[in-house]
Amino acid sequence: AGIEVLASPSSDEAAAVAAAEAADVAIVVAGTTSGESLDRPNLTLDDGVDGLISAVAHRNGKTVVLAEVPGAFVMPWRDSVQAILALFLGGQETGSAWADVLFGDHAPTGRLPIMLPATEEDTITPDPSLDIVYAEGLATSYRNKNFTAAFPFGHGLTYTTFEFLSAATVTCPSSAAGALLCIQASVRNTGDAAGQTIAQLYLELPPEAGQPSAILKGFESTGELAPGGSVAMTFFLSERDLSYFDPESSSWTSVESATAHIGESSADIRHSVGLVVPRSAGK
Repeated sequence: AGIEVLASPSSDEAAAVAAAEAADVAIVVAGTTSGESLDRPNLTLDDGVDGLISAVAHRNGKTVVLAEVPGAFVMPWRDSVQAILALFLGGQETGSAWADVLFGDHAPTGRLPIMLPATEEDTITPDPSLDIVYAEGLATSYRNKNFTAAFPFGHGLTYTTFEFLSAATVTCPSSAAGALLCIQASVRNTGDAAGQTIAQLYLELPPEAGQPSAILKGFESTGELAPGGSVAMTFFLSERDLSYFDPESSSWTSVESATAHIGESSADIRHSVGLVVPRSAGK
C-alpha cells in the first residue's frame, strides 16, 4: 500500500535514468541466456546493460540489480549498487518470490552454487569446439586459487547475522550408517531478525591427494533461528570422503589425517578442525 511503481521496460538508458531519479529505490532487472552443447561466448549481461546499471546507480544511491542468469556473470558495477540478487532461472513465480524478499515477507536463504568471478579471466576459458578436453581437472571455480571471486561459492546474505560458536569432532551416533568421523558445529543468530544460514564443511586432504584446495563435503541448514537462538549441527564424513583416487593403482587410498574447514562460504571459514582418520579405514 502507498507504493507507486515507475516502470521503464526497455534498454533505453536515458529513460531508465529518468525513472531512477524520480524513485526512492531503483530496481534493474537484467539477464542473459545460454544454449545446449556450446559455451557462452562471454559472461556479460545482455543488451549492453552494464552501462545502464552504472548510470542508474550514479543517479540513485539505492539501486538493486536482479539478474536472471543461467550461470556465472561478471558485474563491473557491483561496488556501485546496494544489492544484487542472482535469481538464476526461477520460472513463472520468480517475480512473486522476489517481491516477498524485497518487502521482508521472507528472508533470503539461498547460497551460490557457483563462484561468481571478478572478471572473465577468473574462470576457465570458453571453447567453441564440440570436442573439449577438460585439462583443468578439479582446478575450477573456488578450487582454483588463481581465480578471484566477486562473490565466492556458497555465499549468500540474509536479514540477520550469525556467529559460529564452536566446531569439534564428536562420537558418531549409531544411526549414522557409514560415518567414519563426525564433526559438530554450533551456530547462533547474532542479529535482530529471525533467519537461517547454511553451515558448510570443506575438507582439505594431505598434499599427496593431489587436490587443488579444500572441497565441499557437506552442508547443513540451521533452520530458522530467532534472535539469540542457537543450534548444533553434525556433519558426517565417510571413508570415501577421507580417501582419494590413485590413478596409478586404479584404487582408492585412505588418508591418515585431514582438516575440516567450516563456515558460511568457501571464502568465509569460521573454524578449522584437525582430523585423525581411524586406522581401520580402508587399505
